[in-house]
Amino acid sequence: MYFKRPKIRKHILVIPYNNKVSIGNTYQSAIEIEDETGIIKEILFLCDGINTVDDIFRVVNHNDNRVTKKEIVELIDQISNYPYLMEEGVELSEIPEKLLKRYSRNLNFLSNFDKWGDKKHQYLCNIINSTVIVLGLGGVGSPIVYDLAALGVKK
Repeated sequence: MYFKRPKIRKHILVIPYNNKVSIGNTYQSAIEIEDETGIIKEILFLCDGINTVDDIFRVVNHNDNRVTKKEIVELIDQISNYPYLMEEGVELSEIPEKLLKRYSRNLNFLSNFDKWGDKKHQYLCNIINSTVIVLGLGGVGSPIVYDLAALGVKK
C-alpha cells in the first residue's frame, strides 16, 4: 500500500540503539533494522501522520541527497507488512474537529480493526450515527449506557 501520510501507531515504540532501530511494542514482536547513518530513525520519527512522503523526503534531504523518494517509499512499504503503520488524514471526515479531539482515543482504538488504520473515521461515523436500545438500567445496563455514550453513540 502507498501511504500518503504514514503514522507510526501510538502504542508502537521506535528505539534507536547501536546503529540499529527497533520498532515494536514487545521484545518478541519488535523488528530491528540496521541504521548506520541514522536516516531510518529520522524517517520513522517523521512518520507522524502530518508529514506526507514528499515532506519526509524534503526534510531528510534538506542539505544533501542522502536518500531517494523511492527508498523512503520502500522502507515504509516494508514496515507496513507489520501492524506498526497506519494511514492518517486520508479520509475527509464528516466529524467536526471538536469531536475528533474528543474521540481521539476512540479513533486510535478503532484504527486497530483494519490493517492500515485508514477506515477509523468511517467506523466512528457508524458508531455516532447508530441507534441503540438498552433494556434495563440496573447494575449492568447503567455502565453500558455510559460506555456507549463515551464511545460516541448519540441515540
